[in-house]
Amino acid sequence: MIVISYKDKYNKYEDLNITDFEDQIELLFTVNDQLVDGDSCVDIVANAETIRYMLSIAMSELDYAPHKINMEKDGAIYCLEMFDDGSLRVFLYDKYNDSLQGTSIYLYQEEVTQDIVDFVLNFYSDSDIWLFGYEDEDDIPISKEDVSDLDIVAKIMEDKHFEVLPTMLPFEYLLKDLWRF
Repeated sequence: MIVISYKDKYNKYEDLNITDFEDQIELLFTVNDQLVDGDSCVDIVANAETIRYMLSIAMSELDYAPHKINMEKDGAIYCLEMFDDGSLRVFLYDKYNDSLQGTSIYLYQEEVTQDIVDFVLNFYSDSDIWLFGYEDEDDIPISKEDVSDLDIVAKIMEDKHFEVLPTMLPFEYLLKDLWRF
């Protein structure tokens, strides 16, 4: 008897949740709701400027009290750690210092590097890991004005990939593909 077994290859990126927030304030209110609903600690990893902004909002709007704040480098990656008792701390994020305690960890996509994402996925598998700040590059702003057909044709003609043929094609040539059906 021959027994063949196989094992599905595990992809750690399947554990990564991707979300988008309108701004950092919406993220902080979501984190606050998580802490009210029973999470004990939530971590947010981002650069110094983003963490300073979120720190000021958390203390002024959500009434969190700082337990410890250590922000000595401007261009570094920091962690804002918020606790269910209303306290918070900020520290320099060093992936080799096993310091994240959150039941949820939020990583700001535009500010953390791939090696940080990989490290968190590998060593904090018991936490919910969220990549936030994602913006789709294909989003096209929608005009709220009335647009005529002539405006649409003019926009198409402006496209650098649009090529105008030097001569007109005969009508039969354009319809040749329709005759096959």
